[in-house]
Amino acid sequence: MQIVYLGSYCFKIRAKKQNIIAGPLGEKTPRIKAEIVVSPGKGSQNYLKRIKGDPFFIYGPGEYEISGVSVFGSPEAFIIEVAGIKFCYLNQSEVGLTEKQIEELDNIDVLTMLIGEKGLGIEKGAQIAAQVQPKILIPVDKTAIKKFFKELGYEKFAEEEKITISKNNLPEDMKVIVLKSKNG
Repeated sequence: MQIVYLGSYCFKIRAKKQNIIAGPLGEKTPRIKAEIVVSPGKGSQNYLKRIKGDPFFIYGPGEYEISGVSVFGSPEAFIIEVAGIKFCYLNQSEVGLTEKQIEELDNIDVLTMLIGEKGLGIEKGAQIAAQVQPKILIPVDKTAIKKFFKELGYEKFAEEEKITISKNNLPEDMKVIVLKSKNG
């Protein structure tokens, strides 16, 4: 599985020769071919022209199975399972999650979260990361990254263009990765 950050809290996941878009499309999202688009609302309808092909769209709660990709959607998160990896796109929320919702995120391999003012906030984001304990955490918000890393107890961080993972090479302990936006 390969994960690229497209900006606007939107990710491209490449697995099993399929492109899966997770998150709202923005005006700067590049034109991209996708087989599945998972978005927490229809707010990005204006930007659907940026998607090439004829993808399957998922906008809300439910369970879906599309060409070997399983998607579970709730108001709090979308869990995408493909190639044996559970990728969780945590919806933007200032409220945080209940204990029951945290339990639903059990055994998540990759967790993305918006941590700044428009998302969970630094302290709630760190708390959720500690509760969920994903193998890989991808926080998003350029203005809040340094503070978030300090909250987690890290001194430094490096940005990466993309990450490539498989079930066999997931880290034992949580690894925090900052992805550079493909749109700068």
